[in-house]
Amino acid sequence: MGGWVSRVLATAVCLLLAGCAHDSALVSRTETLRAYQSAVRWSHFDDAAAFQNGVTRPPRATDRLRNIRVTGYDVVSEREDKGRLRLHQTVSIHYHHIGESVEKDIIDEQDWHYDEARRRWVIDTPLPRFE
Repeated sequence: MGGWVSRVLATAVCLLLAGCAHDSALVSRTETLRAYQSAVRWSHFDDAAAFQNGVTRPPRATDRLRNIRVTGYDVVSEREDKGRLRLHQTVSIHYHHIGESVEKDIIDEQDWHYDEARRRWVIDTPLPRFE
């Protein structure tokens, strides 16, 4: 009976640890999405670009965005796959070009996934295209 109890206990511990890892990934997701939103919302595009998956950007790759000021960032919808730790998020972004008084809106479709090796969420889609 001792062997059986050990196997059950080992299985329970593994399930508990897997559940904790999954839960910490979900908590990390909330923090990451909030940090990305803040970076975009305050027009800190170099910081936002750092969330991209494995993309090496040349210095000042976001220079084209220096005349953009974001005035609003609203999450419209989220579709998540908890089992695969993936998320699709639709965001409405309000912005204007510095020196212009016309506010514009774009819809940004974002795909995110949890990178287990790096233990962090990364965005698979590029920065929004502000026209």
